[in-house]
Amino acid sequence: MRNAPTTIQNVVTYNVVVKVANPELKLKPGMTANVSIITALEKNVLKVPNAAIRFKWQPAGSESDREARGRRAPAARRPEGRLMR
Repeated sequence: MRNAPTTIQNVVTYNVVVKVANPELKLKPGMTANVSIITALEKNVLKVPNAAIRFKWQPAGSESDREARGRRAPAARRPEGRLMR
């Protein structure tokens, strides 16, 4: 049955029926295959790395905000007002 999965060593497998062109008769009935199914294709698009759109929100002025921006905390907020190098 096509909708019944088979699980072997924690790998779930589904049997499917696929219609493809096979002019050279390289594909035979009953063969197994790893298949990638393309559901959409776009051309001339800008690709942006996933990391470029991730962010971690921090309240403005927080210690971690200053660290992220490479700024040092004002001297008045440093322990005993000493300069830290």
